Amino acid sequence: MKRRKFIQASGLGLLSITSASQVWSALEGVDKTTLASAELLADLDALCDLMIPDTDTLGAKSVGVAPWLIIASEHELEGANSSTLTNFLNVLSPSGSFAEVPQSDQIKRLSEVDAQAFKEYSDSEIATLWRTVKALILTGYYSSKVGASEELRYKLIPGHLLPEVDITQDESANRAWSSDWMAGKL
Repeated sequence: MKRRKFIQASGLGLLSITSASQVWSALEGVDKTTLASAELLADLDALCDLMIPDTDTLGAKSVGVAPWLIIASEHELEGANSSTLTNFLNVLSPSGSFAEVPQSDQIKRLSEVDAQAFKEYSDSEIATLWRTVKALILTGYYSSKVGASEELRYKLIPGHLLPEVDITQDESANRAWSSDWMAGKL
């Protein structure tokens, strides 16, 4: 990668992180019901709950990522715009509300879309929209207080490289490292 492109990409990454925290700040004290329709919020909640469900820490729905998504898309984070979320949900569930579909069907449909979007790079409308929405959900969750401070582990000095790390039965030992920006292989 050329030096100039690397510097540009680094700057955009930093801007995205800064913008994500500003979106969380913008949500404080806002009545979530004024951001969008109840149906859109319910659909986004269902989507967030499928992506990052509650475990021993709160999931994306419980943290409030759905309202965050609306403000983030209005601020054009991750290349989204104000119609990205509704366009994605309309293509994902053309027959009606995604939240009203049985969860097993939600999982099946979202798995198909995810496989299509990431198996081979696809320029289809739903694949492009899903990559944007998925990036927004992950950014929203991991920039929240719970996502950043409870879900991720942090080690200031990473130490030596371990290319293969054994997964233990202790779930708390298997959390992702916030300093593992490359999301290396476990």
